[in-house]
Amino acid sequence: MDGKLTDVLVEDNVGQDRTGNLVLFGFIVWADKGMGEIIANTPGVRHVSEYDTCYRVDLDPRFHREWIRAEIEARIKIGEVK
Repeated sequence: MDGKLTDVLVEDNVGQDRTGNLVLFGFIVWADKGMGEIIANTPGVRHVSEYDTCYRVDLDPRFHREWIRAEIEARIKIGEVK
């Protein structure tokens, strides 16, 4: 056992806009190194910035955010690239 609790963790990326209001920007995804391509090829994902095992994910607002979250998790767990 390596101490890892889960293969993928998807968190909301929350920040402030110019007026100080809280805004949901996209996701922060914690996954193994090299998963950026899988995340980037998920429908509804506009852009992925990769930082070793952390990925900042920008979303297409036309897609349902919880569907994108579930799809990212599923694709990483099965290692699918489409």
